Amino acid sequence: ELLVNNSLSGSSAYGTTNKAGMSDERLNSLFEKGIPDIIFIYLGTNDIVNGHSVENFELAIRTIINNIIDKSPKSYIYLFTLGYSNYHNNVENHYFYSEESRLSYNNLIINLHNEYKTGIIRVDEAITNDNYFKYLGDNLHYNADGAKLLNDLVCEQIKNNFKE
Repeated sequence: ELLVNNSLSGSSAYGTTNKAGMSDERLNSLFEKGIPDIIFIYLGTNDIVNGHSVENFELAIRTIINNIIDKSPKSYIYLFTLGYSNYHNNVENHYFYSEESRLSYNNLIINLHNEYKTGIIRVDEAITNDNYFKYLGDNLHYNADGAKLLNDLVCEQIKNNFKE
């Protein structure tokens, strides 16, 4: 049963507004309907697009994870790496997406996964430079095939982690 869908279009993990994943409002909303068994943290693309440093992204994700652990220590956390995107910077709109940043964020996500002993969904291994056009409708956002792929990756990891 889905308790809360806390996703918010265009939001970053890092920031000072209520839209940021690390904000008290977003964090508290995770627990409004009870204590979740599983919590997915899939953030980062908008942090890259908005030019947030890997250090600020790390601060945000650590804030999120630590908040979850404090409020719900039995919830199982999954982190998602970021799949390949053929998104290009838009200088006029001040977007800063780069492959170098994506790879740096992924290294951080993997390190946090190891440190906190979370689950991990390796989107970076599933959506690559060789196949992104099949899963992304506009070089950045998932199409129907991409949504199905994410579903399959999540279901596979949950089955692997919770075998009876």
